[in-house]
Amino acid sequence: MAFLNWSESFSIGVAALDADHRRFFDLLNRLYAGILDGSASNAAAAAVAEEALAFAIEHCAREEAMLAEAGYPGLAEMRRQHGVLRDTIENFRSKLSARMGMSTELANVLMEWVLQHILKEDKKCGAFLNAAGVR
Repeated sequence: MAFLNWSESFSIGVAALDADHRRFFDLLNRLYAGILDGSASNAAAAAVAEEALAFAIEHCAREEAMLAEAGYPGLAEMRRQHGVLRDTIENFRSKLSARMGMSTELANVLMEWVLQHILKEDKKCGAFLNAAGVR
């Protein structure tokens, strides 16, 4: 059962970033499934969490590079928001390293951030990039 279902309402009209967002949905669905079925304490679930956290950092860097190249005027704010996410990710990485286990806290924070960020900030970025000829 998927906890997050991709729909076109999440599309920002930039293929590379939409593909990243779809991957976030997949990773978060795998993470939630592991938490709910009780396997989140095993190595496989921890690996999914680490993959999700690493991918978030990779995605932010890709998005910032695209926005910088296009001259996005809100880039400083986007970098600030991404910095908050990176700080949150580093906090969770510390918890995982300390073997504090997985919880819905990690999945909830990532899910909320992804959904809100896509629907608010990334939609603006997508419109700007589309106007600059990026699809």
